[in-house]
Order: sequence, then C-alpha cells, then structure tokens
Amino acid sequence: MRRLIAAAALIVAAGSAGACSPGDTTGPADAAGSATVASAAGNTTEVCTAAKAVMAESTTKFGTALGKAMAAAAQGGDGEQQMLDALKTVFKDWSDGMRAQAELAQDAELKAALTTIAMELGKTGDRVKTAADLETVASALDTGQLKSASEAMGRLCPA
Repeated sequence: MRRLIAAAALIVAAGSAGACSPGDTTGPADAAGSATVASAAGNTTEVCTAAKAVMAESTTKFGTALGKAMAAAAQGGDGEQQMLDALKTVFKDWSDGMRAQAELAQDAELKAALTTIAMELGKTGDRVKTAADLETVASALDTGQLKSASEAMGRLCPA
C-alpha cells in the first residue's frame, strides 16, 4: 500500500510542482474539467490551473476510494466489488478530467503530456478487476511514460 500511495504522490507532486500564482483568479475545475476555464488564446496558465485542480481533487478521491477498497477486500463479501467499482470510477473521472484539459490545451507539449497522463490513468483503472489487482496498481502508476508526462506537466505549469 505504501508503494501505491507513493506512486500517486509522485504524479501529483510532478503535476503540481508549480503552484498557482497568488494573482491567479481562475477557479478550480471539477473532475471532468471545465471547457470555460481554458477557452482563451494562449491558455497554458488556465489549462495548468484546471489540470492541477483535477489532480488535487482526484488524488484526494483516490486515497479515500483506495482505503475503502482495501478495507472491503480484507473483509470480503459484496462490499468488495462495490468499492473496487468506486476506485475504477475515480480513475475514469481522473483520466477524463485530464483528457478534457488536454483537448483544450493550445501548447502541443502540454497537450501531449496531459493526454499521456489521461491514457496511463485510464489504463490503470482498467486493470482493477479484483482485490488482488490493488497490489499491481502501484507498478501501473510507476511507468516511465507517466513519470515523463508528469514531469513535463510540472515543467510547463510553473508557479
């Protein structure tokens, strides 16, 4: 479990390496992303702000869903599948939110980084089918592609 949380933290840390500047007045996007947040020309700042909000919200939801899924897996029974489905939904929403921001990004490198993050998160969610799969989520989040994309996001989204 520590590996899993550490891998998720790596994604968030790289994606939020540059915090929003104090003068930033754009609001956070919901998990599905906000088409209005990043509609202006030269929208890297807006896309970065929205993508960081998706990361922060999704990471919180991920931690909560993971804890519940692991507790349900330890107890077994009907609740286990329900919690696994909730965890898969978190990954889907997280992936969809990052993909929405990628679609809005005008900067090609930022668009590519956000698209890769979305794809890797989607693949990870697709791997969760049983409680035993929770052990492999950490390695799924620890790919070179995801690390590189997260680092690019951190570089392109400075404070």
